[in-house]
Amino acid sequence: MPELKIYWFPVSQPARALKAFCLAIDAPHEERIVKMFEGEHKTEEIKALYQPAQIPFMTWDGKVLGQTTAMLRFLSQNFDAGKSYYPEDLWTRGQID
Repeated sequence: MPELKIYWFPVSQPARALKAFCLAIDAPHEERIVKMFEGEHKTEEIKALYQPAQIPFMTWDGKVLGQTTAMLRFLSQNFDAGKSYYPEDLWTRGQID
């Protein structure tokens, strides 16, 4: 299984959605809480990983993905438990989107 790491901040609703989804689908992951109120998302370390420096974002085997909707869709397709949240049927996906 590829390595999943999420960078999130608990106060952010989109970040909480990402964390909750990882837990709901039992996605093994490592997490890094980024202290946004302290400006940690603007550090060179974070910018080197994800240039927009927006939280949340994730890495999947070292590849970076941002935007919560994109991350949730990606995870739903890579874990069997996620397929019930974002089904394979394109018509149903269209209704969700």
